[in-house]
Amino acid sequence: MISRKLRKYLAIIAGMLAAGVPLAVIHFGLDAYIEHKATEDVRIAAQRAIARAEWRIGQSVSALEAIGAGGLTSCGDVDVLAIRRALMATTPVKEIALNDQAGNPKCQDLTGITRARALSRELRTADARVLLGVVKQVDLNERALRITWHRAGDPL
Repeated sequence: MISRKLRKYLAIIAGMLAAGVPLAVIHFGLDAYIEHKATEDVRIAAQRAIARAEWRIGQSVSALEAIGAGGLTSCGDVDVLAIRRALMATTPVKEIALNDQAGNPKCQDLTGITRARALSRELRTADARVLLGVVKQVDLNERALRITWHRAGDPL
Protein backbone atom coordinates (compact mmCIF):
# COMPACT_ATOMS: atom_id res chain seq x y z
CA MET A 1 0.00 0.00 0.00
CA ILE A 2 1.16 3.53 -0.87
CA SER A 3 1.32 5.99 1.94
CA ARG A 4 -0.74 9.11 1.88
CA LYS A 5 2.37 11.35 1.73
CA LEU A 6 3.77 9.43 -1.25
CA ARG A 7 0.40 9.70 -3.03
CA LYS A 8 0.48 13.48 -2.58
CA TYR A 9 3.94 13.66 -4.11
CA LEU A 10 2.90 11.41 -6.99
CA ALA A 11 -0.22 13.54 -7.57
CA ILE A 12 1.90 16.71 -7.63
CA ILE A 13 4.33 15.15 -10.10
CA ALA A 14 1.47 13.88 -12.28
CA GLY A 15 -0.15 17.33 -12.20
CA MET A 16 3.09 19.00 -13.16
CA LEU A 17 3.54 16.59 -16.08
CA ALA A 18 -0.08 17.05 -17.18
CA ALA A 19 0.31 20.85 -17.18
CA GLY A 20 3.95 21.03 -18.31
CA VAL A 21 3.84 18.83 -21.40
CA PRO A 22 1.23 20.94 -23.24
CA LEU A 23 3.10 24.13 -22.28
CA ALA A 24 6.36 22.69 -23.60
CA VAL A 25 4.67 21.63 -26.84
CA ILE A 26 3.14 25.10 -27.26
CA HIS A 27 6.49 26.74 -26.47
CA PHE A 28 8.46 24.68 -29.01
CA GLY A 29 5.69 25.02 -31.60
CA LEU A 30 5.68 28.81 -31.25
CA ASP A 31 9.48 28.91 -31.44
CA ALA A 32 9.43 26.89 -34.67
CA TYR A 33 6.68 29.07 -36.15
CA ILE A 34 8.46 32.32 -35.25
CA GLU A 35 11.76 31.08 -36.67
CA HIS A 36 10.08 29.92 -39.88
CA LYS A 37 8.26 33.25 -40.25
CA ALA A 38 11.44 35.25 -39.59
CA THR A 39 13.39 33.17 -42.11
CA GLU A 40 10.69 33.71 -44.72
CA ASP A 41 10.63 37.47 -44.04
CA VAL A 42 14.41 37.69 -44.41
CA ARG A 43 14.30 35.66 -47.65
CA ILE A 44 11.63 37.96 -49.13
CA ALA A 45 13.54 41.10 -48.07
CA ALA A 46 16.74 39.71 -49.61
CA GLN A 47 14.94 38.91 -52.87
CA ARG A 48 13.54 42.44 -53.03
CA ALA A 49 16.95 43.98 -52.31
CA ILE A 50 18.61 41.85 -54.99
CA ALA A 51 15.90 42.64 -57.52
CA ARG A 52 16.21 46.37 -56.77
CA ALA A 53 20.02 46.22 -57.08
CA GLU A 54 19.82 44.30 -60.37
CA TRP A 55 17.30 46.81 -61.72
CA ARG A 56 19.51 49.76 -60.73
CA ILE A 57 22.61 48.15 -62.23
CA GLY A 58 20.67 47.47 -65.44
CA GLN A 59 19.46 51.07 -65.45
CA SER A 60 23.06 52.28 -65.05
CA VAL A 61 24.37 50.07 -67.86
CA SER A 62 21.55 51.33 -70.14
CA ALA A 63 22.60 54.91 -69.38
CA LEU A 64 26.22 54.06 -70.23
CA GLU A 65 25.11 52.39 -73.47
CA ALA A 66 23.16 55.51 -74.44
CA ILE A 67 26.19 57.73 -73.81
CA GLY A 68 28.48 55.52 -75.89
CA ALA A 69 25.97 54.76 -78.64
CA GLY A 70 27.87 56.77 -81.25
CA GLY A 71 31.28 55.43 -80.28
CA LEU A 72 33.91 57.16 -78.20
CA THR A 73 37.35 57.30 -79.77
CA SER A 74 38.56 60.53 -78.15
CA CYS A 75 37.50 63.07 -75.54
CA GLY A 76 36.15 65.18 -78.40
CA ASP A 77 33.47 62.51 -78.98
CA VAL A 78 32.14 62.86 -75.45
CA ASP A 79 28.69 64.47 -75.29
CA VAL A 80 28.79 66.21 -71.90
CA LEU A 81 25.09 67.04 -72.14
CA ALA A 82 24.29 63.32 -72.60
CA ILE A 83 26.37 62.54 -69.50
CA ARG A 84 24.52 65.17 -67.49
CA ARG A 85 21.15 63.85 -68.73
CA ALA A 86 22.15 60.31 -67.72
CA LEU A 87 23.21 61.50 -64.27
CA MET A 88 19.89 63.27 -63.72
CA ALA A 89 17.68 60.54 -65.19
CA THR A 90 19.36 57.51 -63.63
CA THR A 91 18.79 57.50 -59.87
CA PRO A 92 21.68 55.27 -58.81
CA VAL A 93 24.30 56.97 -60.97
CA LYS A 94 26.28 59.66 -59.15
CA GLU A 95 29.23 59.97 -61.48
CA ILE A 96 30.31 58.82 -64.95
CA ALA A 97 33.97 58.46 -65.80
CA LEU A 98 35.71 57.52 -69.02
CA ASN A 99 38.77 55.29 -68.87
CA ASP A 100 41.15 54.02 -71.51
CA GLN A 101 41.64 50.32 -72.17
CA ALA A 102 44.22 50.11 -69.37
CA GLY A 103 41.72 51.56 -66.88
CA ASN A 104 43.36 54.98 -66.61
CA PRO A 105 40.95 57.94 -66.24
CA LYS A 106 40.49 60.06 -69.37
CA CYS A 107 38.55 63.26 -70.15
CA GLN A 108 38.45 64.23 -66.47
CA ASP A 109 37.97 67.90 -67.26
CA LEU A 110 34.75 67.01 -69.13
CA THR A 111 33.22 64.57 -66.64
CA GLY A 112 34.38 66.13 -63.36
CA ILE A 113 35.16 62.79 -61.74
CA THR A 114 36.45 62.52 -58.20
CA ARG A 115 39.31 60.28 -57.22
CA ALA A 116 38.31 56.90 -55.81
CA ARG A 117 40.28 54.15 -54.12
CA ALA A 118 39.26 50.53 -54.77
CA LEU A 119 38.07 48.67 -51.66
CA SER A 120 37.37 45.39 -53.44
CA ARG A 121 38.42 43.58 -56.55
CA GLU A 122 36.14 43.87 -59.54
CA LEU A 123 33.60 41.06 -59.73
CA ARG A 124 32.24 39.64 -62.97
CA THR A 125 28.52 39.67 -63.68
CA ALA A 126 26.34 37.62 -66.01
CA ASP A 127 27.33 40.09 -68.75
CA ALA A 128 31.09 39.67 -69.27
CA ARG A 129 31.40 43.36 -70.25
CA VAL A 130 30.11 44.55 -66.87
CA LEU A 131 32.21 44.42 -63.68
CA LEU A 132 31.21 45.50 -60.16
CA GLY A 133 33.49 46.79 -57.42
CA VAL A 134 33.33 48.84 -54.24
CA VAL A 135 35.29 52.10 -54.10
CA LYS A 136 35.81 54.83 -51.56
CA GLN A 137 35.56 58.33 -52.96
CA VAL A 138 38.60 60.16 -51.62
CA ASP A 139 37.12 63.67 -51.71
CA LEU A 140 33.79 62.69 -50.12
CA ASN A 141 35.02 59.84 -47.88
CA GLU A 142 32.01 57.74 -48.95
CA ARG A 143 31.68 54.25 -50.38
CA ALA A 144 30.11 53.60 -53.74
CA LEU A 145 29.44 50.74 -56.11
CA ARG A 146 31.51 51.10 -59.25
CA ILE A 147 30.01 49.66 -62.41
CA THR A 148 32.61 49.22 -65.13
CA TRP A 149 31.30 48.65 -68.62
CA HIS A 150 33.85 47.56 -71.22
CA ARG A 151 32.97 48.54 -74.77
CA ALA A 152 34.57 46.39 -77.42
CA GLY A 153 36.35 48.30 -80.18
CA ASP A 154 36.40 51.73 -78.53
CA PRO A 155 39.58 53.12 -76.99
CA LEU A 156 37.48 54.81 -74.26
